[in-house]
Amino acid sequence: MLEEVYRAGTLTALEGTPMTLSTKNKLVLLVAGSLILLAVGVGLFSMFSVETSMLEAQRRSSENTVALATLNVMDRYQILFRNKADQAVALQQSFGALESIMAELTWKAPDPLAFLRDFPLPEGVSLIVTGPDHSVRLVRGELGPDDNPYRFIDLKDRPVGPAMLALAEKGLPATCLVQGDSRSGRQRLYGSHFYLPAERLLVGLWTGIDHLDEHQRTLKEHSIRELQRDFASLRLGPSGFLFVSDANGKPVIGPDTLNDTFTGVNPLTGRPLIDDLRAAARTPDTPVLASITSVLRDAPPDREALLFVRHVKPFDWYVAGVAYTDEARAPGNHLSLILIGGILAAMLIILPLALLMVTRLTSPLAKLGDYARKLPEQDFMEDARPTPLLASLADGKHGEEIASLANSLMFMDKTLRSRVRELMEATSSRERLEGELSAATEIQMGFLPKPLPPDVSAGRFSLAASLVPAREVGGDLYDFFMLDNDRLCFVIGDVSDKGVPASLFMSMTLTLIRSRAADCPSPERLMAEVNENLARDNAKCMFVTLFIGVLDLASGELLYANGGHNPPLRLGPDGSAAWLEGISGPVVGVMEGMDYTLLHTRLQPTESLFLYTDGVNEAMNADNEIYSNEAMFRALGASPSREPMRMLRHMLDDVAAHVNGTPASDDMTILCLQYLGGKR
Repeated sequence: MLEEVYRAGTLTALEGTPMTLSTKNKLVLLVAGSLILLAVGVGLFSMFSVETSMLEAQRRSSENTVALATLNVMDRYQILFRNKADQAVALQQSFGALESIMAELTWKAPDPLAFLRDFPLPEGVSLIVTGPDHSVRLVRGELGPDDNPYRFIDLKDRPVGPAMLALAEKGLPATCLVQGDSRSGRQRLYGSHFYLPAERLLVGLWTGIDHLDEHQRTLKEHSIRELQRDFASLRLGPSGFLFVSDANGKPVIGPDTLNDTFTGVNPLTGRPLIDDLRAAARTPDTPVLASITSVLRDAPPDREALLFVRHVKPFDWYVAGVAYTDEARAPGNHLSLILIGGILAAMLIILPLALLMVTRLTSPLAKLGDYARKLPEQDFMEDARPTPLLASLADGKHGEEIASLANSLMFMDKTLRSRVRELMEATSSRERLEGELSAATEIQMGFLPKPLPPDVSAGRFSLAASLVPAREVGGDLYDFFMLDNDRLCFVIGDVSDKGVPASLFMSMTLTLIRSRAADCPSPERLMAEVNENLARDNAKCMFVTLFIGVLDLASGELLYANGGHNPPLRLGPDGSAAWLEGISGPVVGVMEGMDYTLLHTRLQPTESLFLYTDGVNEAMNADNEIYSNEAMFRALGASPSREPMRMLRHMLDDVAAHVNGTPASDDMTILCLQYLGGKR
């Protein structure tokens, strides 16, 4: 018994799930795990910090390099632009001088056309004279009669003939640049004009400027070669590089391994690379992530790079710098490996020291644990005596925590012995009380009536009753007995209290009814007599609701008195149900000297009475919903039979279905009586 009490008490946790690891091993693992987490955390933090710093530094360096390269391209453009402008100014100045000389000489010549026909023209210069109708009067030089530029539109969208004539007539500078006739093979022509008013002739000096464009192309190619050389000397990180693409995605400058076109898809964005270059050029500070395979031929497929892009509007070029992401991350990874290796090496030194310290710490704990495991083997009925082990550990030499734990175990030992004694005494008292309650239940059930002999009830009435106490004993009551050969007395009641006091009050009530029924056969007189005896010396002011009925089996006449009890139900053979109305007086047992009124009715053969206590119609389920009078009416109406026993079982089942296992809060009693009307 003592061992069972111990196992069910406060020390159950000591024999719970067995530990797979000792405290010592756990502490060692804790230290080792902490060091490993520290190493990994420091390594990852360092890698992240260094990687972030390197990426940021590479970004700034790459931006500066691309900006420098862009400035270099712009310088080349400025050189080309200035050269082109210088050529245009020189051409314009030479033609202006030639025009002035020819105009002055022509105006003085007696025959302007003859003079112009013989005037020596510089190489590459053609002369065309047109009349007022823009017809050609004279053609000299490389232009033929069919190469009439006056039928064209110049680059300012003006008709050449009318525009130059209008300017020359006003003495204004008349120059133009036009596209040549495709049939002549000329692409562009530059013309300067003067007007002969006497002859109404427009004289034009023309020259082709394709040689200027060719010169520009030569200079541009030279500039590209120089930029190629300059770009080759620039690096973005260890192996990053620069390249230039035109607006159509064709490489202009860069390594020989560049793809033939940049219109291929960048796997990291799902868009053509040239579209990514255009988008990145709009935000130069934001690079685009690209797979290097979209830039270089035969490149590793898994290598990634950041592309820093700027747009050179005059050339419509995109200058891009390629910075490899793995090269930026490499220093951080290297540093992290060094840190993690250093911490792991330190662990080889720290762990043995930690093991030694943990061993010294856990050794007293192991001793205390061994003591705790042996506690169930002790006799707890003896007084507690501190063991030498606990005394040695409680002196504080092994630390305050160990001393506190040792003192706690000694206190637990002492307290446990006391609690075990109290528990054993309480267990003994509970067993004694349970035995007494069981005896009280048997005694109370013994007060209930036994079934009447068949020869008494056969053919005249049928009766069934049930009492279900909420506790071991209850306060409900019922009884039935014969007053004489033709009169049946039946009783149902409900005591105001619960438990043992209510059962004693119920026993007194039943005893008084049985003992006084012969002298007081009338229900109201019997109820008054019981009230006088119960109210006398009723210190606890208990009371009982009581219904007493006397049925004349020969005539069916029912005399009854109702002292504050629930009204019974009168059930017809056709399934009808109605209250048996009338209250004779107040509850029984409260005050002496109370009078009760006699009530009466007559039962027809096969009519029934349904008597109950409030434990039936007020039964509650888990949702605190009561059974109610309406539910009782429905159940009685749905009963398959008016036979008392079958009707009783039907009602008990219906109430049980409603409460659905919820513990009862009140006693429940039912008495069913059916008057048959026959004679013995």
